[in-house]
Amino acid sequence: PSIDKPLLLFYGFLLPYKGLDVLAKSLSLLKDIWDRFNLIIAGNGNDASLPFFQTLPNCHIINRYLSNDEMMNLIRQSSAILLPYKSASQTGIIPTCALYGKPCIATRVGAFSEMIQDGKNGVLVEPNNPTAFANAIHRIVFDSSLRSTLSEGAARFGENDKYSWEIIAEQTINFYSE
Repeated sequence: PSIDKPLLLFYGFLLPYKGLDVLAKSLSLLKDIWDRFNLIIAGNGNDASLPFFQTLPNCHIINRYLSNDEMMNLIRQSSAILLPYKSASQTGIIPTCALYGKPCIATRVGAFSEMIQDGKNGVLVEPNNPTAFANAIHRIVFDSSLRSTLSEGAARFGENDKYSWEIIAEQTINFYSE
């Protein structure tokens, strides 16, 4: 992939609830800008949407188990992480990506809407909405200022917010002191 274009990353086990089919529909709506970004689909699985991604000129698929080092390297290289999930509970993806200052485009499922502040450290859209997800991708691809703002916000994840170790420790002490 060309390094002068935003690199979007979808990673993890390729399971239906992670919405790879939603991402495929979203990208179908963005045919006219495929040359403006690169996409990596990385993870082990046999999702029915993979053949679509194989047709994209800007997409590289790594369909196998990846080591932690490989995943961290992909995150470091990326501009944004794509999380078009249909459902979720808790996740380690957002704090992991925040370590590298990488914002996420995610759906409002599970803990995503608790960890991502829309417009500050990522972009949130309604689940199962390919048009909204496509619009979010479009914004990330064309607005370098937004990418920069979201990256800075992602890098500050856990600083003086409810995920800060100091605040968590203080809340824990207060809970047991009552």
